[in-house]
Amino acid sequence: MQYIRGTRELTLTIEPSEDPKWWIDSSYAGHLDMQSHNSVVMSLGKGATCTALTKQKLNNKSSMEAELVATNNAM
Repeated sequence: MQYIRGTRELTLTIEPSEDPKWWIDSSYAGHLDMQSHNSVVMSLGKGATCTALTKQKLNNKSSMEAELVATNNAM
């Protein structure tokens, strides 16, 4: 809360770039039903323009498989 109070006057700026950038991550078996969780952020320069947090619809056998499913879901 102290950070939010101290940065109230800052404005969000978005500047375009030539290519979009994607960051995709997953947390393996992070839910009680052992399903993984996806996090996706897309940026078109300065500032995030698209974000998504979703629970995967299937159970994975490894963290690598969870990452592959997250990438597939993001695309």
